[in-house]
Amino acid sequence: MPDDLIVQSLEIAAENGDITEQIYQRYYEKSPESAELMLYVDDNVKGKMMDEIYRLLMVEDYAQESAYLNWEVDNHEMAYSVLPHMYRDLFDAIYETLEAGLGDNWTDAYVTAWHERLGSLRQEVLARFSKAP
Repeated sequence: MPDDLIVQSLEIAAENGDITEQIYQRYYEKSPESAELMLYVDDNVKGKMMDEIYRLLMVEDYAQESAYLNWEVDNHEMAYSVLPHMYRDLFDAIYETLEAGLGDNWTDAYVTAWHERLGSLRQEVLARFSKAP
Protein backbone atom coordinates (compact mmCIF):
# COMPACT_ATOMS: atom_id res chain seq x y z
CA MET A 1 0.00 0.00 0.00
CA PRO A 2 2.92 2.47 0.25
CA ASP A 3 2.54 3.24 -3.47
CA ASP A 4 -1.21 3.82 -3.15
CA LEU A 5 -1.91 7.34 -4.39
CA ILE A 6 -4.93 7.63 -2.10
CA VAL A 7 -2.75 7.02 0.95
CA GLN A 8 -0.06 9.36 -0.37
CA SER A 9 -2.51 12.20 -0.91
CA LEU A 10 -4.06 11.71 2.53
CA GLU A 11 -0.58 11.79 4.08
CA ILE A 12 0.27 15.02 2.26
CA ALA A 13 -3.01 16.57 3.42
CA ALA A 14 -2.34 15.44 7.00
CA GLU A 15 1.00 17.25 7.02
CA ASN A 16 -0.99 20.49 7.14
CA GLY A 17 -3.24 19.27 9.96
CA ASP A 18 -6.50 17.42 10.37
CA ILE A 19 -8.81 18.01 7.40
CA THR A 20 -11.86 16.45 9.03
CA GLU A 21 -13.53 19.74 9.93
CA GLN A 22 -12.92 21.12 6.43
CA ILE A 23 -14.54 18.03 4.94
CA TYR A 24 -17.57 18.34 7.19
CA GLN A 25 -17.92 22.03 6.39
CA ARG A 26 -17.97 21.32 2.64
CA TYR A 27 -20.29 18.38 3.22
CA TYR A 28 -22.79 20.48 5.15
CA GLU A 29 -22.71 23.16 2.45
CA LYS A 30 -23.52 20.51 -0.16
CA SER A 31 -26.10 18.74 1.97
CA PRO A 32 -27.88 20.95 4.52
CA GLU A 33 -30.17 18.04 5.43
CA SER A 34 -27.08 16.05 6.42
CA ALA A 35 -25.98 18.94 8.61
CA GLU A 36 -29.39 18.84 10.25
CA LEU A 37 -29.16 15.07 10.82
CA MET A 38 -25.76 15.52 12.45
CA LEU A 39 -26.71 18.55 14.52
CA TYR A 40 -26.38 16.65 17.80
CA VAL A 41 -23.38 14.50 16.86
CA ASP A 42 -20.33 15.44 18.91
CA ASP A 43 -16.80 15.86 17.58
CA ASN A 44 -15.70 12.45 18.89
CA VAL A 45 -18.39 10.65 16.91
CA LYS A 46 -17.68 12.74 13.81
CA GLY A 47 -14.00 11.91 14.17
CA LYS A 48 -14.74 8.20 14.45
CA MET A 49 -16.97 8.38 11.40
CA MET A 50 -14.23 10.03 9.34
CA ASP A 51 -11.66 7.53 10.61
CA GLU A 52 -13.85 4.76 9.26
CA ILE A 53 -14.28 6.55 5.94
CA TYR A 54 -10.53 7.05 5.68
CA ARG A 55 -10.08 3.34 6.38
CA LEU A 56 -12.55 2.43 3.65
CA LEU A 57 -10.85 4.80 1.23
CA MET A 58 -7.60 2.92 1.75
CA VAL A 59 -9.22 -0.40 0.83
CA GLU A 60 -8.56 -1.37 -2.77
CA ASP A 61 -11.01 -4.29 -2.95
CA TYR A 62 -14.33 -4.08 -1.12
CA ALA A 63 -15.14 -7.82 -1.32
CA GLN A 64 -14.02 -8.37 2.29
CA GLU A 65 -15.96 -5.30 3.43
CA SER A 66 -19.30 -6.59 2.15
CA ALA A 67 -20.81 -7.60 5.50
CA TYR A 68 -19.66 -4.38 7.14
CA LEU A 69 -21.00 -2.20 4.31
CA ASN A 70 -24.33 -4.08 4.36
CA TRP A 71 -24.70 -3.38 8.07
CA GLU A 72 -23.46 0.21 7.88
CA VAL A 73 -25.70 1.32 5.04
CA ASP A 74 -28.74 -0.47 6.45
CA ASN A 75 -28.14 1.10 9.85
CA HIS A 76 -27.73 4.60 8.41
CA GLU A 77 -30.75 4.27 6.17
CA MET A 78 -33.10 2.78 8.75
CA ALA A 79 -31.97 4.44 11.97
CA TYR A 80 -31.02 7.88 10.68
CA SER A 81 -32.95 8.26 7.38
CA VAL A 82 -29.73 8.74 5.43
CA LEU A 83 -30.40 9.10 1.71
CA PRO A 84 -28.12 7.92 -1.11
CA HIS A 85 -27.19 11.43 -2.22
CA MET A 86 -25.80 12.14 1.25
CA TYR A 87 -23.01 9.64 0.63
CA ARG A 88 -22.33 11.14 -2.79
CA ASP A 89 -22.16 14.59 -1.23
CA LEU A 90 -19.76 13.37 1.46
CA PHE A 91 -17.48 11.70 -1.07
CA ASP A 92 -17.50 14.84 -3.22
CA ALA A 93 -16.63 16.94 -0.15
CA ILE A 94 -13.67 14.67 0.61
CA TYR A 95 -12.40 14.91 -2.97
CA GLU A 96 -12.80 18.70 -3.15
CA THR A 97 -11.12 19.22 0.23
CA LEU A 98 -8.12 17.15 -0.80
CA GLU A 99 -7.90 18.82 -4.19
CA ALA A 100 -7.92 22.27 -2.60
CA GLY A 101 -5.60 21.27 0.23
CA LEU A 102 -2.94 19.70 -1.96
CA GLY A 103 -2.83 22.67 -4.32
CA ASP A 104 0.15 22.28 -6.66
CA ASN A 105 0.74 18.76 -5.33
CA TRP A 106 -2.61 17.66 -6.79
CA THR A 107 -1.67 15.79 -9.96
CA ASP A 108 -3.53 14.04 -12.76
CA ALA A 109 -2.49 10.76 -11.17
CA TYR A 110 -4.30 11.74 -7.95
CA VAL A 111 -7.37 12.79 -9.94
CA THR A 112 -7.51 9.39 -11.61
CA ALA A 113 -6.83 7.46 -8.40
CA TRP A 114 -9.48 9.36 -6.45
CA HIS A 115 -12.11 9.08 -9.17
CA GLU A 116 -11.53 5.33 -9.35
CA ARG A 117 -11.52 4.74 -5.59
CA LEU A 118 -14.47 6.99 -4.84
CA GLY A 119 -16.34 5.50 -7.78
CA SER A 120 -15.80 2.00 -6.40
CA LEU A 121 -16.81 2.96 -2.87
CA ARG A 122 -19.79 4.97 -4.10
CA GLN A 123 -20.97 2.00 -6.16
CA GLU A 124 -20.60 -0.37 -3.20
CA VAL A 125 -22.52 1.94 -0.87
CA LEU A 126 -25.31 2.95 -3.22
CA ALA A 127 -25.99 -0.65 -4.27
CA ARG A 128 -26.90 -1.43 -0.67
CA PHE A 129 -29.75 1.03 -0.26
CA SER A 130 -33.22 -0.51 -0.09
CA LYS A 131 -34.48 2.02 -2.61
CA ALA A 132 -32.61 2.55 -5.84
CA PRO A 133 -30.56 5.76 -5.67
